[in-house]
Amino acid sequence: MTLARDKKRLRAEMTEARRLAAAGSGRAARAVRDRFLARFGDRVAGAGVSAYWPIGDELDPRPLLYALARRGAICALPAMVGPGRPLAFRRWRPGDALVEARFGLSEPSGTAPPVVPDIVLAPLLAVDRAGRRLGYGGGYYDRTIAALKRRGEVVAVGIGYDVQVQACVPAGAGDRRVDWVVTEKRILECSEGA
Repeated sequence: MTLARDKKRLRAEMTEARRLAAAGSGRAARAVRDRFLARFGDRVAGAGVSAYWPIGDELDPRPLLYALARRGAICALPAMVGPGRPLAFRRWRPGDALVEARFGLSEPSGTAPPVVPDIVLAPLLAVDRAGRRLGYGGGYYDRTIAALKRRGEVVAVGIGYDVQVQACVPAGAGDRRVDWVVTEKRILECSEGA
């Protein structure tokens, strides 16, 4: 029960920290876009890149998503296909209409073509230098990252505000790490030994 209690405590702390950090969300979103493109910009043309449509005070990846589309990336957004299952990814282009899904999420329609991403941009509540990521607790991104890594090489990138980078994030056997973290202040390559 300690792991569940520790995650619940950190979720509460980080929800508040993220809410406060979101005051500069437009500037932070543009800084994340610029940092990501400086590191990965040469890899995106023709690559499948999934992002997420933000809810609440999540860092907004849309400036990055639009830049990726301009650079020739095959952009996708996640779609929930059922409880306990990995996310599916469907093609998204600027101007595409989205449909409302569970938990207040927005996703492409079921007729949008599937995409297998080479790069997954994942929202987060907290993350550490080892790549341990804390989300909302449903395990969707954990299952998705695990499934994609079994299929082949995929780069998982956590996107958030710098205040969400913590010294240590509690993790269990089912939790999957991200490979990189991009915030408005820095980009981190994650290492299990960190």
